[in-house]
Amino acid sequence: MLNKLKYIIITIIFLLISFVFGSKTIINNIRPIATQTLLPLDETNDLSILDKLTSKFEIFRDNTNKAYNSNLSGRKVFIEAYGATQLLLNKRLISDSSVGYVLKDNNNFLHFAGYLVDTKKNAQQLINFNNYLQSLDIPFVFVSALSKNIEGYTEFKNGLDIYSKSNTNVNVFFNELKSNNINYLNLNTLDTGELNKEELFFKTDHHWKTETAFWAYTEIVDYLDYKLKIKLDKDRYFTNIDNYDTHILKESFLGSLGKRMGRIYSGIDDYTYITPKFDTYFKISLGYQNNLVKEGKFNDSIIDKTLSDINEPIETNRYGTYFSQDNSFETIENINAKNDYKILLIKDSYALPVASFLSLSCKKVTMVDLRLVKNESVKEYIENGDYDIVIMLYGSGSISSYNMFDIK
Repeated sequence: MLNKLKYIIITIIFLLISFVFGSKTIINNIRPIATQTLLPLDETNDLSILDKLTSKFEIFRDNTNKAYNSNLSGRKVFIEAYGATQLLLNKRLISDSSVGYVLKDNNNFLHFAGYLVDTKKNAQQLINFNNYLQSLDIPFVFVSALSKNIEGYTEFKNGLDIYSKSNTNVNVFFNELKSNNINYLNLNTLDTGELNKEELFFKTDHHWKTETAFWAYTEIVDYLDYKLKIKLDKDRYFTNIDNYDTHILKESFLGSLGKRMGRIYSGIDDYTYITPKFDTYFKISLGYQNNLVKEGKFNDSIIDKTLSDINEPIETNRYGTYFSQDNSFETIENINAKNDYKILLIKDSYALPVASFLSLSCKKVTMVDLRLVKNESVKEYIENGDYDIVIMLYGSGSISSYNMFDIK
């Protein structure tokens, strides 16, 4: 009875907050809403009175929705109030209009929902791509980023695991690759060494931490060495964390999931970025034509100092500290390279910090993001690039996306 009363009181409080902010939003935006709604209809249309009224109502509805979505009064306060309500109600499955559901596991990490997908089709696409690369005599390896749904650590209460099927999708995908003799590195099967499981991912963001990305980089270098005899770091210098500085920004990052739920519900993450102690010099080019956009030391050409600035708000996308953002085509040329290896890296956002470290141990890394490629031919780009190897590095979400394997 007391629990039921608590839920009723919390719900009433949140409804009151919603009413206040909703009303204030309408009041603040009444002029543009009214102006757009009262514009005369096209008189050339032979509409009945009922149709005209219906059309006016639809215009009013659309303009009101637009005002709510872009100009909600006290938006941050509203999100915090909503998150606090969900926390008081002990909700771990939260409906989200843009992503479906947000989940909170038993260790209070936030997750996007992952649904069952037929990844066999994606594997077949990759098999075809591997055959194409073989015809060019270019070796290929697929790398799976760690899943945030960590085996033996991540648990979901009350049957919420039905919304977290990303690992099942990944396993089906790798079974197909294995049966077709495709080179792959499944990082989920490896020991993360000194990194504890609770330290691998941000709680408020879907990405892995920089320390985890550096570990992934070392594993990729090791795999290329023993599997393909591609020796990026013969002396184990670049893969030695002792040769890097670690910068920790305490309680500075509210990630993509945390922004949806607010800091009260989500908490706030620390953010760490890693930079080399040794001398570096890079040239960064963007686009299909490889247009030079900047050059300089690692800290000047690869690190975005506005995103790594502790004085910036916690909503700042700290994860974009490496390269600022995803681009369709981006080439990092290492002027101080100790070898001549050139790598094409087909990637999603998990690869950003990995690519920054990988670029330290070879001559050139070119990143290609199929989400952003428009009409350009990736295959033509490969044929003109003289690459020593093609690597594809995806997180579990991308493995479940057919478009991420549609390479033309």
